[in-house]
Amino acid sequence: MGFIDYQGTKKDRYEEVLAFAKAQQEEEARRREGVQPEVQKTTALPEQASQSDVQESPTFLAQNARNPARPQFDREHFQALIEEKSLPAYAEAFGLLRKCPLPEEMDGLYGELSGRLLVLQEALDKFQESYQPDLFLFYEYYVPEALRLAATYIDYLDAGAGEKTLDETGAEVLDAAKRLLLAVNEKIDEIYQFAAMETKAEARALESMLSQAGYIDPEYRIKKQEDK
Repeated sequence: MGFIDYQGTKKDRYEEVLAFAKAQQEEEARRREGVQPEVQKTTALPEQASQSDVQESPTFLAQNARNPARPQFDREHFQALIEEKSLPAYAEAFGLLRKCPLPEEMDGLYGELSGRLLVLQEALDKFQESYQPDLFLFYEYYVPEALRLAATYIDYLDAGAGEKTLDETGAEVLDAAKRLLLAVNEKIDEIYQFAAMETKAEARALESMLSQAGYIDPEYRIKKQEDK
C-alpha cells in the first residue's frame, strides 16, 4: 500500500520549523526595539467560553505549555524506547505521548496504536514458526517516524506555538498516525490470513489420511469452497 510521502513530510516539517524560528526571532527583535508584538486574535479566550471549550482548544494547550503543573514529556525514556526497535517498546512510547495534554482525537489514536502494536507482536509470537512477515520498514521507519512526528508536535506545544501552527502541524501528525494504524491492521490481517490457510491445509491433510484409512464416511468429508 502507499503508506505516506515521508520525504514530503520531512521537508514540510523542516520548513515549518524554520518559519517558526524566524517568527520567534522577529518577535524578539521587536521587543528589543520597544515595539509591542502584534497580538493574535485567537490568543485571548472569550470570557463566556465554557470550561470544556477551553480544555480542548489548541491555543489553551499552548498558553499552558510552561505551566509547572502540566505533565512533562519524558524525552529521555521516549528516545530510549525508540532506539530499542521493538513493537512492545514502540507501544510504550505511544503511551508516554498520551501522558502529555493532546487533542482528544490524537490521544485516542495513540491509545489504539499502542494496543494494536501489542496485538501485532502477539500474532508474530503465535505464528512465528509458520510465517515471518517482512516488518523491516515498520521497525526502522514507519513506527519510529510517526513517534518522532508526535514528539515534534509536543515541541510546538512546549514552545507555545500559535494556533495556526498547532492546527496545521497537528493535522499532518494525525494523518501520519492514521496511515500507520491502517498499515499495522493490514499486517495483522496478513498474518492471520496466512495462518488460516495453513490451518485449512493441515485439516485437509488430516482428513485425507483418515479417509484413506477408512475412518471417514465420504458424506461427512470437509467440503471445499468450490463444492458448495
